[in-house]
Amino acid sequence: MSRFREWSVFLALLGIILVLPTAAQAQRDLPDVLSRALQLVDMEMYEVALEEAEIYLQEGLDDKFAAAALVIAGRCEVNLGHGAKALERGYTVLDTWGVDNPMAAQAWFLIATAQQELGDEYEAARALVHCLDADPEPSMRQLALGHLSELVQGPVAYRADALRRLARKEGTKQTLEVMLPKSATHPTFGLLVPESEEVNDPGRQLIEGFQAALSRWNLTQGLEADVVIRRVPKGGPYAVHAARTLAREVGVWGMVIGGPEEMVIPAVVEAQAAGVPVVLPGLRRPGLDALGPDVLLPEADWHTEGKLAAAYATDSLGMKTFGIVAPFTDLGRELVAGFREVLDERDTVEVLSLEWYFPEEGVSLARQFQRLRTIGFRREFRDSLRLSNELPQPDSVIAMLDTLDLEGRITLLDSLKYDTEAFSGLLAPTDSLLALVDSTSGRSIVEFKLDSLLSRIDSVRFERHWSTHLDSIKRTLAYKAGQIDSNDIELDVFDALYLPIEPGTIPLFAPQFAFYAFKTTKLGNAIWYNPDELYRNRQYVENMIFTAPYRLDALDGEMGELRMYLDSAGVRPVTPWHIRGYDSGNILLEAVSGGRTGAGELAEGLHQLDSLSLSAGPQEFSDNSQVGNRMWLLTSQMGRVNPEDVNARRLLLHPVELDSATADSLERAQPEIEKAY
Repeated sequence: MSRFREWSVFLALLGIILVLPTAAQAQRDLPDVLSRALQLVDMEMYEVALEEAEIYLQEGLDDKFAAAALVIAGRCEVNLGHGAKALERGYTVLDTWGVDNPMAAQAWFLIATAQQELGDEYEAARALVHCLDADPEPSMRQLALGHLSELVQGPVAYRADALRRLARKEGTKQTLEVMLPKSATHPTFGLLVPESEEVNDPGRQLIEGFQAALSRWNLTQGLEADVVIRRVPKGGPYAVHAARTLAREVGVWGMVIGGPEEMVIPAVVEAQAAGVPVVLPGLRRPGLDALGPDVLLPEADWHTEGKLAAAYATDSLGMKTFGIVAPFTDLGRELVAGFREVLDERDTVEVLSLEWYFPEEGVSLARQFQRLRTIGFRREFRDSLRLSNELPQPDSVIAMLDTLDLEGRITLLDSLKYDTEAFSGLLAPTDSLLALVDSTSGRSIVEFKLDSLLSRIDSVRFERHWSTHLDSIKRTLAYKAGQIDSNDIELDVFDALYLPIEPGTIPLFAPQFAFYAFKTTKLGNAIWYNPDELYRNRQYVENMIFTAPYRLDALDGEMGELRMYLDSAGVRPVTPWHIRGYDSGNILLEAVSGGRTGAGELAEGLHQLDSLSLSAGPQEFSDNSQVGNRMWLLTSQMGRVNPEDVNARRLLLHPVELDSATADSLERAQPEIEKAY
């Protein structure tokens, strides 16, 4: 028999003693059927005892011993494994006679034992707090205190502060203050990272960054906090066990979890089940915030990253035509989806080509770039035909047709050498067309049909011109002598190429991006932000723009403070995981700095954060989201990484004509400029 069931048997007797002056008098005054039930309980014959109590209860709940009968029956059911039925008995006592009746303490203890039987230790602890508030007799009080102490020091430590707030009487509050773990009133955080034997161990760097944040708040704000670190082998089961221990036994207020997704995701679910808010540094897959209501991702996700790059290119730089070459991976698809979402919202913007590649198939992107160049050459040739009016703009044809009568439409189409038979369904008398365009839907139908037909005819006419153009090139002596290489021809039809990559592929792809002569602005994702690799490939990535969640070279603000605290601990240089650990610590400490205590209040504090100044840079969180939505825009220039300057970029894209004197002075100053870099 479990210890808890032993208590339940013992307290079945105590329930009667509290109603009557003495145990002897209780035995004399009890109805015979309840006296027999008590004797059977003492003999551990619970089924028979339950039958005796039920016989008495069949007479109704008006008798003064009915509450005692309910408690006896409930104790029997707990020992028989019928926790739900026992729970109902306890609440019946409270509902019928009120929470201040003489049997209230026994009823609450019955509820506690029933909840324990059902496996809900937190609800058992809550019932024990109510039991103490109901002024039980000394023996019961000692039993309740003993078991409550075991619970709050172990499996329900994560709810200890909530239990303290639940107590109504001052004596109960003071008793709980003594037994509660330190984590109930002292900020305590959990840090869960994978084991590693790497020299540049990201887990160790995350810990060092977090500890720097603790030092900062202690020195500047006088706020002391503890961190409990768990390093576990990579894998879901290890992470889940560690998260459960941190949440339910240590009672941490918040948790920082780093590592691979297959380890992080199950650990986050476990922490959220315990009501512990979680910060996920370095994880940027869209949708991870859906793992629970209190999951915060300090960095913008991949989808948002793509949107930020596209918004800068279109809104700040005025770019109109784009090509995309991206890996067909989760990362690549999300980046491109965000990038295209912004472009699709702009009517004057086009994606001329989207080329996917599979990283596992090899390292050559020759096919993708050749297709991109072919599309670019065709677009340049089409634009030249339109400028020469050999290929009229379809939109202008539609607009003009809409203003003409039947004879005028036929004349116009004939002058453009369009087959008017193809338009027979639309070349109706003027009155009928005007009747159609009176309504928005009718006008849309006319424009759609015209646009569709014109596009098809336009395409046929272009292909005829294109074929003639290629034949003329093939007849040249230079082509026949093999002296024409299309890769040597600079192509400037694309305003920008978006070139996201997977980690570790800069040396593979940077030379390829530069080999094909695109006169365009190159845009990249955060994986390009590797200062060492960019320096080694500087001739290929000059003036490339890319997003980044942090700046490693920043010296002021929060980044300057992080450097100072790491230097004082003998740690250098600053790495991305130092930044993430430091910012994670600052986020949690910011949320509790206003006097909040416990996981629940910390979660509320996190939801109230809308903007933060972090070492990674300023960050913002939009309404109803706990995912960052800001990133840096950086550029590679002469082997160095600098913040993107929109005004300098506009001048680079659209240079101003200089007079000869200004040009000469800039030429003389060029050596000094290069020396500065």
